[in-house]
Amino acid sequence: MESLGAFGTIPFDHPRRRRAADAWADVKAGLDFVAHNLPRAHRFFSRVNPYPRPWRAVRVVAEDGARLAAVYGPGKPGAGALLLVPGTFQTKDDTSRKRRALDLWRRFGLHVLVLDQRGFGGSHAHAPTGGRQEARDVHAAADWLRQESGAARVTVWGESLGGAVALLAGTLPGASERFERVVAWSPFADLALATRAARDPSILGRMYRWLIRERTRGAVQDFHGFLTLRAQALGVPLEDLLRAGSPVAHCHALQVPAFVLHAEDDPVVPVSHAKLLLDARAPRLAVQIVPRGRHLDFDREAPHWYAATTAAILGPPL
Repeated sequence: MESLGAFGTIPFDHPRRRRAADAWADVKAGLDFVAHNLPRAHRFFSRVNPYPRPWRAVRVVAEDGARLAAVYGPGKPGAGALLLVPGTFQTKDDTSRKRRALDLWRRFGLHVLVLDQRGFGGSHAHAPTGGRQEARDVHAAADWLRQESGAARVTVWGESLGGAVALLAGTLPGASERFERVVAWSPFADLALATRAARDPSILGRMYRWLIRERTRGAVQDFHGFLTLRAQALGVPLEDLLRAGSPVAHCHALQVPAFVLHAEDDPVVPVSHAKLLLDARAPRLAVQIVPRGRHLDFDREAPHWYAATTAAILGPPL
């Protein structure tokens, strides 16, 4: 395992009181969740609130010819490269992803590419496959980023479904040539278990099911039905699709160091997924479970821990 110094031993922030700014951030995240998953609204909001210069919109051509939307921020000469992969119903243009991408770019001077996965954001025209093809898309995006940045290898930073996809990408042939490390934030471990989120009675769960119905024109009602539909379209048994998209089934084949960070209070991807990955005892996989962070809100819930941990993983800030 690659040595990361203080990684895993960094003190965690004390609990803090929630403020009006936190409530507004939650409201904004909910608005983003809907707006950036309606193609017309996404096109409008990504144009009126773009990334700052010198960032630019680009397209990554996948193995099967799919043209996936991405945004690229050039880093300092000779700096490393980072590929950020959002999750389900997340996009490169929503507030949380943009905030983190810009923070990493500014703090570390990295060349940063943020990729919209199949079915989401600017890549909505290409149907998702539950990780089966998306892991190969990460390899294609890494090749694009290596060529553009001049970096020999890239760090893959995945969030939620993007974290699972990043882990899967690290097990494919050629991973050690393309990737320096994989960092997976709040990933699911088992795709079959993740389908149970379809029964979540919360507002977020209802919004999630509404988006699935919207995107499938009412053909399915939940995530399990959606994956069943995709397996049929791909001509593979559902069980094969679920296994192909489950990092816990493949993590022993990781070719590069991989790091999973998960919060105990995650309401979207239960911490039990992190425990499954921890119990797998894969030789190149380190798992850290922290007290708070909700779902991908580590930078807001524990900003000091987040800053120190990202520095331990990515190197000292500029």
